[in-house]
Amino acid sequence: MKIRVILVSVATLGLLAAPALANGVLGATAGAKAECTITGTAASDDINGTTRDDVICTKAGRDTADGREGNDIIRLGQGTTRASVGMARTS
Repeated sequence: MKIRVILVSVATLGLLAAPALANGVLGATAGAKAECTITGTAASDDINGTTRDDVICTKAGRDTADGREGNDIIRLGQGTTRASVGMARTS
């Protein structure tokens, strides 16, 4: 009976802790900001980044996201999204 109680307790603890651990380990990119600095809407959007480092988050709809300058991250939401990365041109 004690073994069953211990087993259920460990399983419950695992179910509670696993999502937090997975989000911390799998959800983070090294050096990436967690929050969105530019967020789309549920409609179709043309989203453009700034000269700074942006985290662009698209949502539903037919979106177009362009990071432009800076070290950008584009997180794609539901819907059809086209993302482009601006490359610096040198002469």
